[in-house]
Amino acid sequence: MRMGIPGFAPSFLTGLDAVRRAHGSPLAALAGRRLTRFALVRFAEDGDWFAGCPLGR
Repeated sequence: MRMGIPGFAPSFLTGLDAVRRAHGSPLAALAGRRLTRFALVRFAEDGDWFAGCPLGR
């Protein structure tokens, strides 16, 4: 059984500067807005959090 999303290639960022370069403008546009929903992904088997999950808008 193959798992995953065809064509999805996760991008892992390390450090604040890397996050700012990749996502700074969209994140800045959220300033002052109310958070109305969020998503977290956790493996049920071992309880670890998964950091590379794709999220839609």
